[in-house]
This record gives sequence, structure tokens and C-alpha cells, in this order.
Amino acid sequence: MAKIPLEPECPHVLIVEGYSDLHFYAAFLKHLGRFDGVFFQVFHGKSNILNRAMLRTFINEDRLTKKRSIGILIDADENPSGTAQAIRDHLFAITQREVDEGHWQEGAQGESRLGFFVAPSAATAGEVETLAWDAFPADEKHGGMKTAVGDYFGKMAALGWTPQSPDKARVGAYLAAAYDEDPRLGPGAREGKFPFDSPGFARLRTFLEVLPPSA
Repeated sequence: MAKIPLEPECPHVLIVEGYSDLHFYAAFLKHLGRFDGVFFQVFHGKSNILNRAMLRTFINEDRLTKKRSIGILIDADENPSGTAQAIRDHLFAITQREVDEGHWQEGAQGESRLGFFVAPSAATAGEVETLAWDAFPADEKHGGMKTAVGDYFGKMAALGWTPQSPDKARVGAYLAAAYDEDPRLGPGAREGKFPFDSPGFARLRTFLEVLPPSA
């Protein structure tokens, strides 16, 4: 069993909302060959990441001098531009540095680079499941799968069953067939059930490829 890295051992830190996000982004980094040296800090919910006091406690002076990179991966939900602006404002209040969504800002000598990424984007409502769902290529296999899932939820809606999070439900329906042992985004990604090389993941790839290749 692989040893779980401890934060003091890792020069790079990524803040995520929950454990399913951790497994998804970790799988993505492993696919990119950039997983080594990265520690994932789970904040147990978007509201905690958006809590400036909690974020300031974590992104403190000690980490800003000891870590090479500190990044935030957060869902847009219903307010993508507001989410991006809130993180931008928090990072400025904490560090006096202006950081744009989807980009990294290099620190002064001896300071961490800072970056943040809103999924699916700062202009699109949704969550990381939305990014993953939209990233499936429009080929016969995946296009047919998406049509079948759409038909299923159409029939469910006619019976009065409407999911609270449509894209999370779509991903779950796909994984119920592709990886029914645990049909959630993170475990599905860990088992290689998402096309990480597809153009739909290009923006996330660009963001994470700033992290150094694994040895």
C-alpha cells in the first residue's frame, strides 16, 4: 500500500472541498505524472474555503515561505463569477497579491506561487462533475453513453424524480455501469474511467502542469 504523503514532506499544496475531489484531482495529477510532492488539504466544504478567516489560518506566513506552490480547486456552483471574485478577494486580503482564476502568480523570492481554479470555469455554473461530464468526447461510444443517461433521467423526471445536482447524477449513472463498486467521481477517476487526455480537460491540464514532473 502506497504511503500517504504528509504535508511537511510536500513542497506543493492543493486545497480542495472534499475527499471525492481529492481523489479526482489526485488521479488527474498521477495521469499527468505530477503527483509526487503534492499534499491535498481537504476543507470539508466550499463554505469553509470561502471563509476568509479559515483560509487565512491555513495560508499563513509560515506556509507562504515554506511551500513552493499553494493552489485552490473549487466548484463554481450557481455563482461562477462570484466564486472566482471571492477567492481573488480573499487571496488579496491575505497576501496582498492579485491572482487571476485559472492562473498562477509567482511569489517574490522565497514566497509560494499562488493559484486557483474554478470548476468548470469562472463563467459556467456547475461543479467538477460538470467539467468531467462535459469533457467526454463526442465519439460514438461516449456520445451514445451520454444519450442513454439523458434518456434515463428524462424518464425519471417524468416519474417525479429530479436530481439535486444533475451532473453529479449523470456521472453517477455512468459509473454505475463503468465502475459500480463505488460510482462516485473520485473513485471513478482513480480507476481510470475518465478521458483525461480529451480537449475538455485542457484548461485543468494547463493549470496543473505548472507543478513539476514526478521524479
